[in-house]
Amino acid sequence: MLRFHARTVRHRTHRLLLSVTNNSDRRCDFAAQPYPLLRLGVRQRAVAPAIGPSNPGTVVTLAPGHTAFAGITTSDGTRARRERISQFGLALARHTVPCQVGLDSGPAVRVDPQTARVTYWQTRRAAALKW
Repeated sequence: MLRFHARTVRHRTHRLLLSVTNNSDRRCDFAAQPYPLLRLGVRQRAVAPAIGPSNPGTVVTLAPGHTAFAGITTSDGTRARRERISQFGLALARHTVPCQVGLDSGPAVRVDPQTARVTYWQTRRAAALKW
């Protein structure tokens, strides 16, 4: 079982931090899909693309009780086509039904589904926020 959390990032506009914790007793790896498949708004037709340079170069594997992170850029900073969201769809594999992940706290955030991006899974929080 995996538990997801999403929250805004202090002092970083247009950024969310997504975390996933392995609550099972088995290892979990993200070899098949190395970044989360996100649908951040009702107008988003395709999943948010990955930020290519954020690829860690190795498969992220979570031992029981460990956490991985992904950074989400919610827009490019322009005001075009932005909408407010308090939750979003997340899938770990293509052709699966996404689960809904709500923001942990705070008000809804503005996103532009056309310019939003996500990092690959990272083993360190700082690595996910670098992008």
